[in-house]
Amino acid sequence: MNMAVVKAYWKQLLIVVMLAALAAGGRIAWVNHGEKQYAAGYGQAKKDQQAADELARQQSEKEKATNEREAQQRIDRARNDALDAAARAGRLQQQLVAIRDQLMQYNATVGAGASAADTGVLLANVLGQSLERNRQLAEYADRAAEAGRVCEQQYDTLTKRGTNSR
Repeated sequence: MNMAVVKAYWKQLLIVVMLAALAAGGRIAWVNHGEKQYAAGYGQAKKDQQAADELARQQSEKEKATNEREAQQRIDRARNDALDAAARAGRLQQQLVAIRDQLMQYNATVGAGASAADTGVLLANVLGQSLERNRQLAEYADRAAEAGRVCEQQYDTLTKRGTNSR
């Protein structure tokens, strides 16, 4: 009976088999085409992301270099100010030495007593030590302030970048 059916409907069966093969071939071709398109799109997206990452890295390095350059300029200005202050303090120290010498001479000529000259010398020494300590504190404060500014700029850069990438 099977052979009789096949002999009677062989043309129709052949058409059905050919249509099934054609449909399977079309499906395979369509899937392959889709996989190629996906792979191409994924590769392009990966390249685009790498380019964007590289651009962001370059921008970050540029901002960091700018921040460091500006910080170094501020440090140099502070150092120059410190040198100016040290020069002024040096002149003040010279004046203190001159005053101390005058007090000693005055005490020797007038004989006002050792206590007057000693008090003047003591005050001159205290003022000199105070000037040196103030210079040290100002230098420390300048370094700390500059470090704080650089830290704040880097934090702002990181938080700005963090909110932009979300």
